[in-house]
Amino acid sequence: MEPESQLNQYEISDLDANLGLENSQSSAIESIRDRIAQVQDKELDLHVGEYDAIHIQLERALSAIDGL
Repeated sequence: MEPESQLNQYEISDLDANLGLENSQSSAIESIRDRIAQVQDKELDLHVGEYDAIHIQLERALSAIDGL
């Protein structure tokens, strides 16, 4: 059996990894939010393509969250 100090070190490493993942996901969501806000600044004929691209980004972000 491993000493308690090593177990705590592993637990801390897992916690740090999870926080890093959360920060990455939060950054991705912020990026998507910004992209949605900028759609109105684009030409109307570009809106559908932009929303399709945003939809793909959202699907990727959600699948990453589901993978937790």
